[in-house]
Amino acid sequence: ASSYSNIEVIVSDNASSDGTIDLARETLKVSGRPYRIIENAKNEGPVANWVKAFNASSGKLIKYVWSDDAVTDSTLTRLAAPLVSDKAIAFSFCPAIIASTLDQTSSDRLAYRCGHSKILDLDRFAIGFGLRIPHLPVSPGAALIRREAVTLGIHQFGFLPNTCLQRAVGPDLAIFYSGLLEEGWVGICCEDTHVIFYEDATSITNNTNRRQLNDLYDRTTLSLLQRFPAQRDLFLLLRLLRAVGDRGSERSAISMEFQTAALGRLRPRPLAQAIKQLLKALLRRQKSHRHLHMQKPE
Repeated sequence: ASSYSNIEVIVSDNASSDGTIDLARETLKVSGRPYRIIENAKNEGPVANWVKAFNASSGKLIKYVWSDDAVTDSTLTRLAAPLVSDKAIAFSFCPAIIASTLDQTSSDRLAYRCGHSKILDLDRFAIGFGLRIPHLPVSPGAALIRREAVTLGIHQFGFLPNTCLQRAVGPDLAIFYSGLLEEGWVGICCEDTHVIFYEDATSITNNTNRRQLNDLYDRTTLSLLQRFPAQRDLFLLLRLLRAVGDRGSERSAISMEFQTAALGRLRPRPLAQAIKQLLKALLRRQKSHRHLHMQKPE
């Protein structure tokens, strides 16, 4: 249920055998909302199914709800408000409760805490992700995203390695990054609502260990770096920050390759000095952006 009334529902069933289609038809038939049900003859993989559902939709704002996600009555209303009022916002997101049962309402286990800053520009998003600060969305299940931003993200899928597409780890990050990268949009956190992620032994996250996750997200970042060379300093900083976070833990081959490539461009500077140099460059860019925004139009 949702208090937000202007909704269309797209159900794209990936050849499931658990009665999803029957339940969807039964529920949506009496919902009074426009809907469409897509039945895939075979399992087309998670990412292809995301794209198929998106292409079947017509809404200006997109909310992905995976099989183990739920929204509260107020979630869509709260998330939609900033997107409707400000066209420069690519996505809004909220905290997510990690629940093990359907009736769990405790907020003790939260993902994507809001932190100190509610506004996320490209630099804040990338640096926060590099430090693995849990104030940022990775799963689109915690966000409401402008249609144009999803379109940009899907366009990037074709440049991602097949392993990222097969595991559905990386395309999620590309959706968030694309609007920030290509259009200079921002994201915003709405801390007065939440979504629910139910623990599921069959979920992609639970079946992918930390090393694999880091490897796939690094592959995604490498692909984006190649696509957006103008953001070289930012992505080098992202890799260096992740290198610091990876110290003392087992790293994948691609992670070490990425770190070596990043450090290779900055040698002979030590790691700490390289990070300091890149931070100064980003601070200069932030000051330049603020100066441009403060200038009065002619």
